[in-house]
Amino acid sequence: MCIRDRQIREDLKKGVYVEGLVEECVTTSQAAIELLRKGARNRHVSATNMNSESSRSHSVFTMIIESKRYNGALCQMKNSKLHFVDLAGSERQKSTGAGGERLKEAGNINKSLSVLGCVINSLVEISEGKQRHIRYRDSKLSFLLKDSLGGNSRTFMIANISPASSAVSETLSTLKFAQRAKMIKNKASINEESSGNIESLKSEIRRLKEELNSARNLIDTLEVHKKNLVKSSPYLAMEQSANNAMSIEDLEAVKNQQIMEIQQKCFYEFNQKNLQIEAQFRDIVG
Repeated sequence: MCIRDRQIREDLKKGVYVEGLVEECVTTSQAAIELLRKGARNRHVSATNMNSESSRSHSVFTMIIESKRYNGALCQMKNSKLHFVDLAGSERQKSTGAGGERLKEAGNINKSLSVLGCVINSLVEISEGKQRHIRYRDSKLSFLLKDSLGGNSRTFMIANISPASSAVSETLSTLKFAQRAKMIKNKASINEESSGNIESLKSEIRRLKEELNSARNLIDTLEVHKKNLVKSSPYLAMEQSANNAMSIEDLEAVKNQQIMEIQQKCFYEFNQKNLQIEAQFRDIVG
């Protein structure tokens, strides 16, 4: 559906969306592909000197994917949003021979691509540690793709280029555009929520607390084992022997090395267990 006359809004829960569009619910991949084909048939195309079926607009196919997994009375939900975007190529009026309405469409396409390029440049500079304001709202395209370009997302780009020598400038421009997009660095994480009745959540919290207590008891046991090992160390007995060939400094170094290795083992096991339990705990109570 054309969004030229529709407003793009931003909501805390829904994110960025097009006002007035109808969402259709599907449960199979085949149904999703059929909707994609339906949208492709509605896309506006027209003939120019370079292409008999030139795209006169960008196309965005958005899917909100949700999955649920039940563990007793506890329900874990994952969700993500996929934007499948087909960008219309930038055009030179001299090459396309566009005029009238076609020329106006080409100007809008080039403008939105220019804004998208500026947004990508800003994201790349932020990845390099610089402070930049990202002008998503300068075009409807960049605003709609806001949550797919920066932040919690992964972005993939396929660049279509021509081997013709007459299109060398467009080919070079496209490759530079893709190269800039490749330099964006994002940190994607899983969007997961847990829900269930009060008793199931309380039960899960009790189980996690028990695991945390078990981890703490393991630390106490390892600390006792460490002390006993240090006391019974043969190197310490050698230190007390009159015939010991090693110097006191060497014995101290060996003893300290043993203590350090035991401490590292204790801290590693405790941290691994504690991080796992805290992550599960946050999912339940958060």
